[in-house]
Amino acid sequence: MKTAAGLSGGSTVSCVLFVILVASLLVTVGPPASANPIYVEAFGSAGSSNGELDNPRGVAVDSAGGVYVADSANNRIQKFALVGGTPTYAWSFGSEGTGPGEFNGPAGVAVDSDGNIYVADGGNSRVQKLSESGGVVSHEWSFGSEGSGDGEFDGVLGIAVDSSGNVYVADAHNDRIQKLSQSGSGASHEWSFGAPGGGDGEFSTPYGIAVDGNGNVYVGDSRNHRIQKLSQSGGSVSHEWSFGGHYGGPGGFDYPRGITVALSTSLYVADSHHDQVQKLVQSEGSVSHEYTLGLPFGFPDWIIVDGTGNVYVPERDHGRIHRWFDVDELQPGQTATFGDLTVWSEPGLGNALLLDSDKTVVVTGMTTIQNNGFLELSSATLETGKLLIEDGGLLHLEGMVDGRVEVRRNGQVVFTGDATLGTTGRYDGFCQLGTLSVGPHAVTVNSKGFADLGVLTEIGGGVLSAPNGVALGVSENLSGWGNMAAKVAAGFGSTIEATGSLSLGDGNAYDGFFSDGSLLTGANTVTIYDRNEAVLGSLTELGDGVSGGTLTAGTANPSDTHAHFLLEQGKNMVGRGEVNGNYKNHGHVIGDGTGLDERLIFNAPWIVTGKGTFENTLILGTFAPGESPAITSGTNQGFGGTVQVELGGTTPGFGDDNHDQIVDDGTILLVGEPTLEILPWNDFVPEVGDEFVIMTWAVGLDGAFGDVVTDAWFTDRDISFDLHYENLDGPGSLTLKAVPEPATLALLAVGGLGLALRRRRV
Repeated sequence: MKTAAGLSGGSTVSCVLFVILVASLLVTVGPPASANPIYVEAFGSAGSSNGELDNPRGVAVDSAGGVYVADSANNRIQKFALVGGTPTYAWSFGSEGTGPGEFNGPAGVAVDSDGNIYVADGGNSRVQKLSESGGVVSHEWSFGSEGSGDGEFDGVLGIAVDSSGNVYVADAHNDRIQKLSQSGSGASHEWSFGAPGGGDGEFSTPYGIAVDGNGNVYVGDSRNHRIQKLSQSGGSVSHEWSFGGHYGGPGGFDYPRGITVALSTSLYVADSHHDQVQKLVQSEGSVSHEYTLGLPFGFPDWIIVDGTGNVYVPERDHGRIHRWFDVDELQPGQTATFGDLTVWSEPGLGNALLLDSDKTVVVTGMTTIQNNGFLELSSATLETGKLLIEDGGLLHLEGMVDGRVEVRRNGQVVFTGDATLGTTGRYDGFCQLGTLSVGPHAVTVNSKGFADLGVLTEIGGGVLSAPNGVALGVSENLSGWGNMAAKVAAGFGSTIEATGSLSLGDGNAYDGFFSDGSLLTGANTVTIYDRNEAVLGSLTELGDGVSGGTLTAGTANPSDTHAHFLLEQGKNMVGRGEVNGNYKNHGHVIGDGTGLDERLIFNAPWIVTGKGTFENTLILGTFAPGESPAITSGTNQGFGGTVQVELGGTTPGFGDDNHDQIVDDGTILLVGEPTLEILPWNDFVPEVGDEFVIMTWAVGLDGAFGDVVTDAWFTDRDISFDLHYENLDGPGSLTLKAVPEPATLALLAVGGLGLALRRRRV
């Protein structure tokens, strides 16, 4: 027998960024074919103090969720009010005796729509009515005495009240049902129905009783091992059907005592001698078994279901009340409230909760999905203090989870529609180490800081948004296509892989995108948004080895002077494809090969700058080596736009008194006669005859510069430059030589090229 303590929810753990898990090892957990109700909690304990119970029998629920218990052996009624979704002791009323408000083994209890309380005072063979105001309970009236005449009782047990205030009593030892009506400050007998026997409309110790909204009466005919339904019309009563039989499996009973009818007209039956509860469903006059609750009970004598799907079962042997949640009885637009709620590993406790549209569940504490537990929200809302998805737990979500969310590393969230989850009120508002499958949907994850994504986040054409950004930690991965409409912080060891066109980052944030991990475009276009410059990670790989990929700065404007992409020292961009946006390289840019379709191509009109290395690249925009005069190096560099060279001295190097130099360990490719632009640095004025080696190559030079644009700083001081190409087919160099500025001068390259170069003033 599981105790209440043994059924408590799982403990919480802090969310950590470091998790090493291979995504291919993850196995998707499928939902069960059908779902039983969810076990919620047990409250009360054996004893005679407030909140303790001795032989609890009848149970009733008011419209506010207050639970009333016939504490039979303690000869009193106790109320438990919902506080934060948890039944909490409110008051006790009664003592042993025969006077008004005194009881002798109270068995049944019922509550009407005004909160009045009706008690089947079994040992006193009467019905008592109580009223409550501000927690103060008063006796209203008593009706009945021991006997077999109309309005007399022998072993009054079950009791129910309809919407008109009529009271129905299971007169157990007289084997009949009696109806009472109220008038003024008392009650009167309306009718009696039934006789001893086993035929239709006959009873053998009728025990539980319930009445639906149409006035139909349901009776737990205990010793006949069945349920009977009676109907009323014009003051007469007739038998409708009987269902059951001596226990032989689902739909059979031993001693069906407690019975309750839900708003849906489904029936719940407490079979005391078999320690179980069954649910029956009515449809067009027929009755069928739906499920049997899996928890074995210690002599369940009564049962009640409220208007929001809470099922309460007293356990006489252990002095407590069990609470279950049958989501099928939660009506659209209604809200069910709990302190804590667990979707269990065990099917018998309810390992699946399916919450449909227009329904809301509020959990003031913790919602836990255990290993093999399955929670599905379909256009529904779960408000919770925290949602914990344990290893092996599964959430299917279309709708909202409003509250903290923690997904452990083998937990999974699969979006079946547009959804929102997490809270911006805490830095741990959304923290997941498991998997998140966005699919083609619009999903928002909320956290006060960066929302922590887990081992695998998959986007299948949808949009993943986060008002304060998302973070990928060590070994955490993002894969797919669509739009990550949020700031992105990707840590060491993380991977972002595009399987189609993918957008990342936030163009309104200065920290819109920064990475220390890997970005793999494949043969796709990846667009990155950042208000200033997106910081690329330790590895950015374009293309798939056959086809090229594209990396685009989403906020790029040709008039921008700042970099849109920054590759820091020690970081790498490799592969093949195209880059669109101003690019600052302090790391290593390496293309797949020297063919044009194998290179990394930086498109026009964008500016490429920095002090990093370039290998197998082609810059079709502007290349401005360094960030001031600098020596840059590479292998098989190509230029097809503009190469800017700053002159601050006659020696190549870094800083004010030096000039730019491009050093290549392979062959430099000049495509389509690019432009060479000569710029001053730090007001440097060369002397006639000064030479500047601006480009060297180890293998050769393929092509030549077309236009040469000399800055007005030089021409206004009567300085121009000759270009000298030395050794095109082996180790060689390109040298600028300062010469006097003539009125008109044709710049001729030396080395036998015979190429006429023109100078344009700016």
